[in-house]
Amino acid sequence: MKLAILGAGCYRTHAASGITNFSRACEVAEMVGKPEIAMTHSTITMGAELKELAGVDEVVVADPVFDNQFTVIDDFAYEDVIEAHKEDPEKIMPQIRGKVNEVAKELPKPPEGAIHFTHPEDLGFEITTDDREAVTDADFIMTWFPKGDMQPDIINKFIDDIKPGAIVTHACTIPTTKFYKIFEEKHGDLVTKPETLNVTSYHPGAVPEMKGQVYIAEGYASEEAINTLFELGQKARGNA
Repeated sequence: MKLAILGAGCYRTHAASGITNFSRACEVAEMVGKPEIAMTHSTITMGAELKELAGVDEVVVADPVFDNQFTVIDDFAYEDVIEAHKEDPEKIMPQIRGKVNEVAKELPKPPEGAIHFTHPEDLGFEITTDDREAVTDADFIMTWFPKGDMQPDIINKFIDDIKPGAIVTHACTIPTTKFYKIFEEKHGDLVTKPETLNVTSYHPGAVPEMKGQVYIAEGYASEEAINTLFELGQKARGNA
């Protein structure tokens, strides 16, 4: 299975909230013996889960930030972060947030800049700045886009490159009904033609690196596609 992730995320908003941590990412890192997963966040955590826990063999991440200031902070040892999370994440999170807030003062926001602690290539992912390249032949397209009004323009650039029957998901920045309408205008009534496209959600309900859960929306995808995604979610997120 090929997974295309559209949008790598940026840790600045997670740090600014002052309440998030890496509990789920650390759990997965320990489960599979790969410490570098411990400080992944956003879609990179979910991609690592799908690759390591659900057997997805090809993961491609597309984001224009890879041609700009994609910044990896390497001040923290993954093993130290894992150990802290076994007792009290707040033993280390204030230092991490402080560092991120400091870097964020100088670094532009996405898509010009993004803050990470692990490079996706170090997890065995491919990276590209071209959404069309990423979605070509992808079975599962996970989007992590800005707020809803910006999404039609982004999606229209690659909508013709999505293969029939692919699963396309959204996260927290748009409701499923509105996300579906973007595709409906291009493809017609997808509900009566699920073999054309399967539109649903892969919505973590919290920052993915903190909680292992996902919400999957019914109504705009075939039963088979929903079942496939549900099985992937149970393996990868632990609670779908």
